[in-house]
Amino acid sequence: IRKLLEAAPNLMVLDLRMPGIDGHQLLARAKTIDPDIEVIVVTAVNEMSTAIAAMRAGAFTYVVKPFDMDDLQTQMYRALTKHRLNLGNRRFIETLSQENRRLRVQQNRLTRELEQTTHALHETQDELFQASRLATLGETAASLSHEIQNPLTVISSYFQLVRMDPGRPIVPYLDRMEREVERLSRLARGLMRLAAPQACPGQPVELNRMVEESLVLVQAKANIQKIALVCSLAPASPVVFANPDRILQLLMNLLLNACQAMPDGGRLTITTARRASASEASAPPSESSETSGPRGDC
Repeated sequence: IRKLLEAAPNLMVLDLRMPGIDGHQLLARAKTIDPDIEVIVVTAVNEMSTAIAAMRAGAFTYVVKPFDMDDLQTQMYRALTKHRLNLGNRRFIETLSQENRRLRVQQNRLTRELEQTTHALHETQDELFQASRLATLGETAASLSHEIQNPLTVISSYFQLVRMDPGRPIVPYLDRMEREVERLSRLARGLMRLAAPQACPGQPVELNRMVEESLVLVQAKANIQKIALVCSLAPASPVVFANPDRILQLLMNLLLNACQAMPDGGRLTITTARRASASEASAPPSESSETSGPRGDC
């Protein structure tokens, strides 16, 4: 035991029969001192069961007395080779564990940085969207003063006619005034949608309705620039899953850009249509597809 503590050998050849402390007890102590030490036990022919018990306790192998030196050297070489491989594997595992810990720390750092960058990107996108919305609102509002004044003038004129001749039938006037009020209401709703966007999650959106809302807001600018708005909408409105505020903003940007590209007037055509997907185009018609309504890309 003292030699084990002083020399720290890699291999020990151990006789099982010794005075004071037997080989099994010494084997247990040796493995406690150095779990990696390799042990070859020496035993007699009639002690094979004890040799097998020693191997179960951690011995590498056993040799039977009287043993051959060449055979013992061969076993010692194998034991030392195993010891060297075990140490190499342990160092490799320790190095791998350290590298894994380092990579885990780096991964956590990169994950935090990515989350911060993504959050900042979302904030920037929201700011850009709000800036675009305000710019669109300003350009639209500047061209709506005349569009708003017209229905107000019509309403005021009919009020004057009724006041001048109380006996005149007023139902036709009321119908016309109601249409003008509805026109103003549509303008107000469109401006409110642009000016005060809500945090609206994705939902089914009818594109035809969104196109009609955007045309109400763009009509005034088109009139000023002598641009004819031509609308060709699909009979069955295409439906997409989206944020309606952003769809309206997208359409407004497209229409206003188109108007800016025609300073001398022109013709602006807005079309919605449905296009079959590749799978639908290649599939034969079936009763289920006919009864379920149109589907596909918009």
